[in-house]
Amino acid sequence: VDAPALSIVPHTDTYTYEHMISDIAALESTYPNVISVGSIGSSEDGRDLPVILLGDENAEHQVLIQGTVHAMEHICSWLLMSMKEYYAACGGIEDVCFHIIPMMNPDGVLISQRGVLNELQQSIYQTDIQWGYANYSDELYATKWKANGHGVDINRSFDAGWEQTRSPHLPSSKLYKGTKPFDCAEAAALRDYTLAHNFDVTVSYHATGCV
Repeated sequence: VDAPALSIVPHTDTYTYEHMISDIAALESTYPNVISVGSIGSSEDGRDLPVILLGDENAEHQVLIQGTVHAMEHICSWLLMSMKEYYAACGGIEDVCFHIIPMMNPDGVLISQRGVLNELQQSIYQTDIQWGYANYSDELYATKWKANGHGVDINRSFDAGWEQTRSPHLPSSKLYKGTKPFDCAEAAALRDYTLAHNFDVTVSYHATGCV
């Protein structure tokens, strides 16, 4: 069987939050029998965190897939949206429901893609300069941003091994774990959604070195 052509999700190097929201609506409209859309909550700056269900919500197997926990790895959002369109066009997979969260960190993605810091993030930048965590321009610093909009690394906010995880002492563009586990809205939302479902497996997509 020939692979279906992707016609909704655009191929782009900078897949934005706005792209994602528009494409989610288009895919839900195009494949209403395969796709349904919900939300796991909101980011620290109030952006919705959509979850897309691909397949029967009552399927025997439930799989959670999420991506772009780290802001500069936003290619993962494009990848997950492309995968969603591909499998929706194929009719899904029998007995499996995929819960797909394409962009866990929309606030951070905005920083990384635009290369612009607001007043709070400028303060974080100055602190990182002071502590030796950065030694380059604020624009380059912004494009390398991994944390959420408030300087918490979502990937280090989970409770597994939190006490042993090394971290800067203050908010930073990366690696700061917060003052306690789940110390950011995004991590707490993912925790709550995961605990509310009996997932067979969860998958987290990351990227490094353009891979």
